[in-house]
Amino acid sequence: MAHTLNSHEIALLVGSQAFSRGERYVRNGHVQKQTWFGSGTQLFGQVRGTRPEPYSVTVSFTVNAAGQAGRATGVCTCPVKRNCKHVAALLLASRDSPADGSDAPIRERRMPAFEPGARPGPRSAPLIESMR
Repeated sequence: MAHTLNSHEIALLVGSQAFSRGERYVRNGHVQKQTWFGSGTQLFGQVRGTRPEPYSVTVSFTVNAAGQAGRATGVCTCPVKRNCKHVAALLLASRDSPADGSDAPIRERRMPAFEPGARPGPRSAPLIESMR
């Protein structure tokens, strides 16, 4: 599933400077992973930044009347935490290539742990709940 956000809407979400940097991150191949979850209402990805480990990014979407992912908000493990250049990069990359290559239906996939190295389970649930 792809989201319907255009470049202008992504720029409004993250700001012009973060959007511009996010475009550069996509061009330079910094988006390492992208996977849809929650029947297409959550997008998880990993984006390389200035630290050795990639940042974990989660974008949550509302679903519009047509059943498409529309309005979004993103969280990241970088110091900015919300709607940063890493969120912009993930949104831009997922728009250009929405399929993640997995054969499993979205509803059958499990949400990975948000923190690198953490195990899936109760630790990631409060973060997802705080995004609502």
